Amino acid sequence: MLKKVIVGEIAFSSAFGGPVKIAQFAVKSADSGIVSFLFFLSMLSLSLAIINILPFPVLDGGHFVIILIEGIFKKEIPIKVKIAIQNTGFVILLLLMAFIIYSDLMSL
Repeated sequence: MLKKVIVGEIAFSSAFGGPVKIAQFAVKSADSGIVSFLFFLSMLSLSLAIINILPFPVLDGGHFVIILIEGIFKKEIPIKVKIAIQNTGFVILLLLMAFIIYSDLMSL
């Protein structure tokens, strides 16, 4: 899905959604029945788990990459560098979240 958005085959607003789009899909799935709603919740949980293991500095995958780099070089990365990496990743993640929520609200 991410590749199709980058290439331009799918619009960003139709591929990603924030709390508004999640709530809209939750209502649709709940109207379809309990099985549909539980399937929606499981897919949402799985999606969040996959996003969490991406090698992005603030997320768990980013922590794993830093530990992996330290293991390969057998030397700890200076704490100030780790903090700078984490802060940069945090700011980028906040900007991405703000953009997604803005896109969500504009699509109403």
